[in-house]
Amino acid sequence: MVPFEQYFDDLFNTYNETMDRVHAQKLYYFDRDFFSSWLKNLNEYTHLGIVEFEDEVMCACLFTECSGIVQSCLRGTKNKFLKQSPDKLLLES
Repeated sequence: MVPFEQYFDDLFNTYNETMDRVHAQKLYYFDRDFFSSWLKNLNEYTHLGIVEFEDEVMCACLFTECSGIVQSCLRGTKNKFLKQSPDKLLLES
């Protein structure tokens, strides 16, 4: 788990790269203002998890927590790391 503010760009770029890769519908794309608003309004209920390799983020995921229940919400994996499946490591940790 890492500070949202410090890894904002990594989350934003990795998420959008994933949406491009899966040819997601436009409604699944969120602009920077959406993520900024999320941070501003839901920061105490949000955790950002990442997996890094050699100082590069491989994948990132926003988790929400409410009443002790944690859920994966928005996540993405960089194309160049798909073979390594870092998302599995993130979710199983």
